[in-house]
Amino acid sequence: KIPYKAAYGVSITVPEGVVCIGGNNTTETFSSVFLMKWDPDLNEIVTENLPPLPFKISQMAGALVDQEIYLAGGMVDGRLENTFMRLDLSSWEEDDFKWEILDDFPGPPRLQSIAVGQNSAEEKHFYLFSGSSYPDDEKDPLIMTDGLEYNPKTETWTIIPDIKPDGGD
Repeated sequence: KIPYKAAYGVSITVPEGVVCIGGNNTTETFSSVFLMKWDPDLNEIVTENLPPLPFKISQMAGALVDQEIYLAGGMVDGRLENTFMRLDLSSWEEDDFKWEILDDFPGPPRLQSIAVGQNSAEEKHFYLFSGSSYPDDEKDPLIMTDGLEYNPKTETWTIIPDIKPDGGD
C-alpha cells in the first residue's frame, strides 16, 4: 500500500520502520518521503508522510548515520548532481524537522552509487562508493572506482583510493 509506484529511490531502515525517499517511474520523479510502519491495531502496514525533499531526486545513494539520514548524488530535477543533504531524525516532532542541504560532495557527480554508515574509530561516518558519471565531454559513462568518506563531526570529506582488484581496472 505505498502511495505510488517508483524505482531508483532510497530505503532506510529505522527503529520506527522503513523510510522511503524519492525515486521515479516512467512519468514522474518524486520529492516525497514517507515512513512505512506496522500498525498492530489495524494489523497492517501504514504510511506516514515525512518532510519532503527540497527537490525531486532519483538514483541517489543514502544511509543512516546515528540518527541522521544522508543522501548523496543522483538525478536532481533531471540533472546529474553532487548534491548532499541530511534529515536529522532526532528532531522528528519539532518545527525544524526538514531536510538540510549540505555542501556538495567532491569529485564528479555520481549516479546509482552505494552508501553506508559505518564506524570509523570512535564515531560513525558516511561512505559513498562507486556509481557512474557522465562528463559533458564524453559519450560513454565514467565508471567510478573510488570512494568518499564524510565525517559528520568535522563536516569534511576524504577521498578513498580506487578499488582495483589485483591492481586492474
